[in-house]
Amino acid sequence: MVTVPVTTVQTMEAHMFWLTRLRTTRRPVVATALSLLALVVLHSGNSDGAPAALAQTTDPVLAGAGDIADCNTPGDEATARLLDGIGGTVFTAGDNAYPDGTTADFANCYGPTWGRHKARTRPAPGNSDYASAAAAPYFNYFGTNAGPAGRGYYSYFLGDWLIISLNSEIDTSAASAQVQWLRATLAANPRMCTLAYWHRPLFSSGKHGNDSRVRPLFQALYDYGTDVVINGHDHDYERFSRQNPYGRLDSTGIREFVVGTGGRYLYSFGAIQPNSMVRSATHGVLKLSLHSTSYDWRFVPTAGKTFTDSGSAGCVSASGRGGRVLTFHPTDDATLIAGSPASNHGAATFLETDGQPEKHFLLKFPVSGVSTGRVASAKLRIFAVDPSDRGGDFRRVADTTWEEETVTWNTAPGADSGVIASLGTVSSGRWYEVDVTSLIRGDGVVSVKVSSNSSNGADYSSKEGSNPPQLIVTVSDS
Repeated sequence: MVTVPVTTVQTMEAHMFWLTRLRTTRRPVVATALSLLALVVLHSGNSDGAPAALAQTTDPVLAGAGDIADCNTPGDEATARLLDGIGGTVFTAGDNAYPDGTTADFANCYGPTWGRHKARTRPAPGNSDYASAAAAPYFNYFGTNAGPAGRGYYSYFLGDWLIISLNSEIDTSAASAQVQWLRATLAANPRMCTLAYWHRPLFSSGKHGNDSRVRPLFQALYDYGTDVVINGHDHDYERFSRQNPYGRLDSTGIREFVVGTGGRYLYSFGAIQPNSMVRSATHGVLKLSLHSTSYDWRFVPTAGKTFTDSGSAGCVSASGRGGRVLTFHPTDDATLIAGSPASNHGAATFLETDGQPEKHFLLKFPVSGVSTGRVASAKLRIFAVDPSDRGGDFRRVADTTWEEETVTWNTAPGADSGVIASLGTVSSGRWYEVDVTSLIRGDGVVSVKVSSNSSNGADYSSKEGSNPPQLIVTVSDS
């Protein structure tokens, strides 16, 4: 680690003071000032030209905010100066360059301020970034640090933590490619501690308020025991108590921070949302120190401001949330066809449900590992291979003795009359998820029948197909 001499820091501060006096615009004269600043930083021994870390802790540090750079306001320069003194990784929570996320906005507004930390920044996009050509300038500016080009969501590790950057500006429905990727990433990388960030908040007392469109992101993260979510969009700071995806207090839920305080003008608060603990309209950055089983947070205000917020907490899994996630695949599945009542279709690579001609299908899963734990949630996921205006109704089948090699329409067990879940319109080539929590009561075998009254039936991949069904059970041991 390079230690910056006090005289160098004073020189940097002098350059920054001079620079802020020229803030009416950031044009070539400002770029010249930044070149002088870059020489000072390079002289301090950082070969990539980024400001040297003035302090560093043993554990990783993640710091940042959203709603950042505007050539007509001084806030982003003030928050960038905070980052000059904070080591570690920088995150952004969207709306990086105002007003429209153009190439010029990034070059002239973001570049001279937060851009000096570009090499250590892992961004997320916002609606302003998407105001220009599907956010092409955003992806071009950040390059590989923004994940796969054009996608806008990715993951990485900081110490023992899994960090996930998501994209609230594209499809965030439960069946979307993004949510399916998120669930797969969480399942493949079990960690004691997890943090995610994106632009639009599910919960907010600010000008824009709650945005339910991102609930599937929050739900997936909750299902896998995520600890922290960070958002922007509302230009203020707000911290919520741990809660579930529907805003109910949950001592083992997700703690959400809204940190739209990166530099653009601030908003006043509207209706205060349940579980909102701390609020302030103050420019600044959120700094998190990420330990192996816990984390510390501190809101760092810009120079001259006194508001701050800080605390520490254990990670959800470490403190006993029971965020154990169990994934099961079917041992048996088969389509039942009224038109061929004595025929068995258990070896097919797809499952059919239709109202005319009448077709149902059965699924059977062995559930183990729940033991005496409480089932927090259970999701049945199936992959559509043929579209329909009616994806089907899901019912419990009490008799689980049927086998896919022999079951037919004539021999199939009956299902309960009550529907436990339903799917509406489904499209080909997408995953769909239904809540079947009521089906899981502990270890044992569970069975489901899926039927539809639509004459335009739906088909799904079977266990013999390329995307077999999944039963994902989250268990709480507390």
